[in-house]
Amino acid sequence: MKFKYTDTKVDSVFGMTDDIKKNLTYFNTNKDTISILWNQNNTAVTLEIDNTIVTLQPNQLITTTYLHHVSYNKTEKPLTAFMFNRPFYCIRDHDSEVSCNGILFFGTQELPIVTIPEDQKENLVRSMRFL
Repeated sequence: MKFKYTDTKVDSVFGMTDDIKKNLTYFNTNKDTISILWNQNNTAVTLEIDNTIVTLQPNQLITTTYLHHVSYNKTEKPLTAFMFNRPFYCIRDHDSEVSCNGILFFGTQELPIVTIPEDQKENLVRSMRFL
């Protein structure tokens, strides 16, 4: 599955896929892309971010920005990804109000890994079916 939305009026892009390694070129992850990577597998997934091996356990998310170098060469299982650029998640011309460079993507030196509670996983899966 792959989905891509673009709005040329504000230059915004949003994409999602259930296998980022397989669809990497389709989404053109470039210098301005922010990603949320989600391991939906029953086993751990390994990837490399800024020359560091990162292991995502089942039901874990990690966020990366255009400041990170992400390699999927070590990734053997499908990895779900949501990708977007700044114009997509920021309110146009209101950056000072919504703080697009806030803690979610730029506020920590460590890569944020979030574990999705089992009772919330189905909500995310349902959301993906909607798109």
